[in-house]
Amino acid sequence: LNVYTALFDRPLIRAFGGIAYSQTDTDLGNLATGLCQPPGAPVPIPCSDANSLDDSDLWDGNITGTMNGDHYAAALSYEKLDNDGFRVNNQDSVANYRGFFEYSPGYKDSYQLNVQIGRRDSGDFPLGDLPGNPFYQDLNTGLTNVGFGYHRILAPGAHLVVSAIYSETEQEGTNLFTGAKGTATVEGPQLEVQSVFRQGKKMSWIVGAGGFDGEADFETTGLDVSEDDSYLNGYAYLKIRDLGPVEITAGASVDSVTAPSGIIPPENSAMIPGEIDFSETKFNPKLGVSVYLPSKTTLRAAGYYRLSPCLGRMQGLEPAQIRGFNQ
Repeated sequence: LNVYTALFDRPLIRAFGGIAYSQTDTDLGNLATGLCQPPGAPVPIPCSDANSLDDSDLWDGNITGTMNGDHYAAALSYEKLDNDGFRVNNQDSVANYRGFFEYSPGYKDSYQLNVQIGRRDSGDFPLGDLPGNPFYQDLNTGLTNVGFGYHRILAPGAHLVVSAIYSETEQEGTNLFTGAKGTATVEGPQLEVQSVFRQGKKMSWIVGAGGFDGEADFETTGLDVSEDDSYLNGYAYLKIRDLGPVEITAGASVDSVTAPSGIIPPENSAMIPGEIDFSETKFNPKLGVSVYLPSKTTLRAAGYYRLSPCLGRMQGLEPAQIRGFNQ
């Protein structure tokens, strides 16, 4: 469709969709070894027989509707995926719902609202040490994420941005042998404020601060543990341009993290969740350089420290890259 001829139509309504289908080779070959005793089997049998599928299909479909006006934009989307996996208990079923709305009463102000709800029912993910032999568990995961954003143009070279997000992730695991269940939840709000301003043609600043105040909880029969999951930081970045073929990014951040290290132990560790936390505050310098050579070749280098948050915090407004390198 030629959308350009309809740019002056208001409101402009469009719809997009896609569908995909594939098949997976279910021959485990030497991937499944030894003897396995799946739920319901009276005696152990060869793992290649216990874990093989006759066939495996994958269906994936999505649809998105959008509406644009002079001062607003909106979108609704839905995605559904069903995957049988390459062996028993490797299935994956995902449903995602998303709504987005943006409103700009004038050129200086912009408001955004984003809502995402996701549901996932899966087997033993991530894969263990022996991919062909399943760990007989079922995982049901739910995600609810609500985000609000505000952008204000203070002056031609100065901007203010505010981001507020509430997120909750809950996962219930079921042992298919014993029927035992456990539920882990990570939730909390986060807020971040950032200012971007330019000094002449050669320098620009990015300054911001934010925090996440969350909680991680694990509950099962006879056990209920809970720990704080928090992250506070402030940062400043200076970008210097027009130094001949060289551009420089220099910055620093102060990060303070409290991580619920004992709530979710490492995969296959056989450790019981407990109330063990990790806390640290650190100053982190950052430096990146780009050199644009006459041969149309770009050389990039960066060095930085970073104290990463734990589970609940989402990526915020702080630059995710230093001269193109993810931090």
